[in-house]
Amino acid sequence: LLSIPDIGWRVDAEDPTALTRILDLPGLFVTGLEYNDTNQTLHVFCQHTEPTASCPTCRQSSPFVHQYSRRAVRDLPWAGKPCLIEFAARRFYCLHCRCPFREELEWLPRCSRLTGRYRMFVFAQCRKTTIQAVSRQERLGYKTLERLYYALATEQTQTLPAKNIRLLLYTSDAADDLTR
Repeated sequence: LLSIPDIGWRVDAEDPTALTRILDLPGLFVTGLEYNDTNQTLHVFCQHTEPTASCPTCRQSSPFVHQYSRRAVRDLPWAGKPCLIEFAARRFYCLHCRCPFREELEWLPRCSRLTGRYRMFVFAQCRKTTIQAVSRQERLGYKTLERLYYALATEQTQTLPAKNIRLLLYTSDAADDLTR
């Protein structure tokens, strides 16, 4: 079972940036941790490190925050407990394009409630067992997990290089199947 942090890591309790480095979330700084006994979930609270974001249309940097909203996304388990990364999702206003845009984070796929590494983790788990078993174990909805699995499977098969067929085998069993 993958978990954060790795066994080989040593964390200096005096270092305020230790958790930020361990979690490796570019653009965010860890400000606090809270364990919720009710749903047995670890909440990692973060703040943005940069006051600006780059417009996806014109690539101009914008410091004008248009809107904030609280966002919680699921990440890899920590010490066997589900982990949620909580931060303020920001929408900016681009003066060059004259339109608002949503800030893109490299570790978080667009419109996803699961980090990229967590998506790959549950995909790998589904390949070892069933989607239903992973759904129960990770406390994720079956349909959500099924959609994620097939989307990632399709994405991976499309990135595989096409191979040329070198030899076709003809058997009498195949001929019998064709005549039926």
